[in-house]
Amino acid sequence: MDWDDLKHVAALADAGSVRRAGSRLGVHGATVARHIERLEARLGVKLFARTRKGMAITDAGRRVVEAHQRLAESLELLERDLRSEGPALAGPATLHVSEALATGWLVPRLRDFALRYPDIQLTVRTVECLPVLAPGAADAALVLTSAPPGDLVGRRLGEIAICGYRSGSVAPGGGAEAEADIEADAGSLVGPLLPDFAGVWHDAGRGPDLEAPLHCPALLAQVEASRAGLGIAVLPCALGDSVPGLVRAEPPVPLAAGEAWLFSHPDSRGIARLQALLGYVQEIWTADRARLEGRAKAASSAVNEP
Repeated sequence: MDWDDLKHVAALADAGSVRRAGSRLGVHGATVARHIERLEARLGVKLFARTRKGMAITDAGRRVVEAHQRLAESLELLERDLRSEGPALAGPATLHVSEALATGWLVPRLRDFALRYPDIQLTVRTVECLPVLAPGAADAALVLTSAPPGDLVGRRLGEIAICGYRSGSVAPGGGAEAEADIEADAGSLVGPLLPDFAGVWHDAGRGPDLEAPLHCPALLAQVEASRAGLGIAVLPCALGDSVPGLVRAEPPVPLAAGEAWLFSHPDSRGIARLQALLGYVQEIWTADRARLEGRAKAASSAVNEP
């Protein structure tokens, strides 16, 4: 059944005559009659009966009008939903992010995003690798990779640095700037290392090779184990340098652990809330670049509000 035919049936049912129905639709009355006749011939039923008072709709015609109303409502709802995907800075958005970037850096910085865009409902999911991004969805991924895929829109943000951290005394000013006056267990490594860090760490021959007796898969648990003197934790510099009670282990020079890329699907370009999220992540990366690359040990200033 043709949508135009249904539209003309609904118009005639409401107007009562082909002339008035044509006037409402902006066509000649003969055009309305032609659509009705064509649909009646296709269905093999009469949709209208001619009376002295005009065109009276039959039971079959009422069923067609009801179907038209349901379809019209569904199309209106679809249009409203699709419009909400575009220019509105409201609705759900998802950011998939490596744990190395989420813990100690990204998540604490999202308070400013929430204040700036209060109608965007952001979900953060930690991932070990680049997830599948659905076309037309407000989804983004911030991951470490050396081989960005060609089917996504990618922005290279920069490199993330890592270093070994151990327990130490905290002088005024705190963090990795403090001088250590107690020895952590330098012969053991709190593990397991994050997959993003393991290859770089071992290839550099940093050691130690002996694992600590306590295994802590979560990055924050490794931080606490290291602070307690259980061994050396391999952490992103943006996290390790900001934790009171931790100092960089020897050698204190950080290692480049990989390139951080921000990805989105090309079919999601027109979603305003996604573009706001991508722009914000790029903004805070630029503001914190020195920390993330291990060149600044003090916490950077907050991102300015617009």
